[in-house]
Amino acid sequence: MDDSPHLTTSCSTTIHAPLDQVDLPSWCFTLPESEYLACSPAHVAAGVSSAPDGRRMSINVEVIGGILVAHHDVEDLAQPDT
Repeated sequence: MDDSPHLTTSCSTTIHAPLDQVDLPSWCFTLPESEYLACSPAHVAAGVSSAPDGRRMSINVEVIGGILVAHHDVEDLAQPDT
């Protein structure tokens, strides 16, 4: 198996806040489980860990189409405004 990602996603939205107050990587890797659960009834659990190479990893579990799915999102680019 190669090291390429299985899935790459992107999205965009407008955040009405001063850019110097926006830090998306910090938000992604410190989001409390209670806030993740409050976003959708399909959300089951959330947490953070480290990948074997030391990069931060966000772990989210949700039910999609009746199937339990665990996401392991590994930090690749961690600039506050990206």
